[in-house]
Parts: sequence; structure tokens; C-alpha cells
Amino acid sequence: MRIAGFAALLALAACGGDEERFAGAWEGPRVTLKLERDGEGYTGTLSVGGAEHAVTARPKDEGLEGSFRSGGSEFPLEATLEGDALVLKSGGARHELRRPKPAPAKNPLEEVGNPLVDVDNG
Repeated sequence: MRIAGFAALLALAACGGDEERFAGAWEGPRVTLKLERDGEGYTGTLSVGGAEHAVTARPKDEGLEGSFRSGGSEFPLEATLEGDALVLKSGGARHELRRPKPAPAKNPLEEVGNPLVDVDNG
């Protein structure tokens, strides 16, 4: 009984962590998607052409199935992971989104200045 309970707990933990893979920011040339875990599903914002649309989605098979609202209407969407891309589909459109690249690290020595160059010869 203990082994079965432990196995079930491990399976639950594995699934929960696996579903977190959709959370966070994703961006493409014309579309940005931000998702956060909300209970058993996700909520977030889909940005297209400067307009933001509310998104809700739930895990289905290996991806997500949900919808977004625009102009008082609701539109279906699906999301799956293909390598490092989140593929977002709605209507006949297909968008490949990727995680935003972090800003390059700033060298703290550049802020201090170079004492060999910053000498006042006055």
C-alpha cells in the first residue's frame, strides 16, 4: 500500500511539474503570449498588434486547449510544444513563439570606469 501511494505521489508530482512548462512569456514576430498557472489551467494575455486579449486554457493531451476574447467575441486556440517553440493555433493561423532571450549581463567594471583613461591631467 505504501509503495502504491508513493508511486501515485511521484506520478502526480511529475505531471504537475510537466504542465508548468507552458507558464511564462512567449514571443513571436507579431504575437506575444503570457501564461500563468491558475488552478488546473492557465490564464494570461495574448498581445497582437498592440491589443491585449484575455486567455484561458486547460491541459489537453500533450498541449493546451482554450480561448481568447476579442471585441466581445470568444475564439478557440490550441498550444503545443515543438522543441523550444510553443506553437499557437487559432482559426487557420499558426504562430511559433519562443521564450524571450534574457538581456545580456552588464559588466559591473564598465560602470566604475577605467582609471587609466579617466585620469585628470589638469
